[in-house]
Amino acid sequence: EITINQNKENLEFKTFLYNLDLSTKTYNALKRANFINKEDFEGKNIFDFRRIRGLGPKCYAEIKQKLDEKGIKINEEV
Repeated sequence: EITINQNKENLEFKTFLYNLDLSTKTYNALKRANFINKEDFEGKNIFDFRRIRGLGPKCYAEIKQKLDEKGIKINEEV
């Protein structure tokens, strides 16, 4: 039996992508690429996002802005 606390912890852990409040296109592209949890975003660089099918410059700018708001930085060095 799952307690409410366990379920709530799992829900908070698995909804980081949803909580970024991204556009539908960006959200779906990241979800398809398995960027779901906070840990999936940490330590990534610009090339990790450019490889994702369906993400253009506007989507990348949106991701960068939302991650900056959450305190997660993307390495943009070439």
